[in-house]
Amino acid sequence: MSRAEPSGIHWQYPSGEGWTNDILVAARRIYQAAGFHLVHEEPHHSFGHDLVAQTWERPL
Repeated sequence: MSRAEPSGIHWQYPSGEGWTNDILVAARRIYQAAGFHLVHEEPHHSFGHDLVAQTWERPL
């Protein structure tokens, strides 16, 4: 894993997958810089707030 890759990545062959919430702008930028692409968004309620979960993937 390179320094540019978020530590919470769950690798699944043949692609890597990461998860964050849309309000976490820095996390989104890290995923984008590491070559990930947004593949899914889903609204949810956590931590007392309405949030949008994001799933990011990139080929290995």
